[in-house]
Amino acid sequence: MNPPIERPFTLDHLDHVVLRVHDLQESSAFYRMLGGKVGDERRAGTPVRITDSQTIILQRRPEYIPAELSAIDHINLNIRAEDIQQVTAYLRANGAELREAGEGGDTVRVLDPDRNVIEIRIVREG
Repeated sequence: MNPPIERPFTLDHLDHVVLRVHDLQESSAFYRMLGGKVGDERRAGTPVRITDSQTIILQRRPEYIPAELSAIDHINLNIRAEDIQQVTAYLRANGAELREAGEGGDTVRVLDPDRNVIEIRIVREG
């Protein structure tokens, strides 16, 4: 039996996630509302910068129909805020569809235009 080949690398970080979207304008507006910086459309899709090293790429697919049950349970975005109720009020005022309103917690879940669950969680210092 031959010994396994030793892995010649280590993981560094997750750079991006690609989401298929039915309506690029609607999805871009949603992620912009969350605070993402939407870039210009490229061959791979439209980048939405979350941080300097993290991106969600929106891939225009007009024929895309979201599945009833996705392989991804949710995408978590950590935010800095004082009160989840203020965050929830902002999301509602901007037409976001709430999946769960984190009562008593620091988390709220919303659906993006393609029914992906986006978990928004307040991170606390210390």
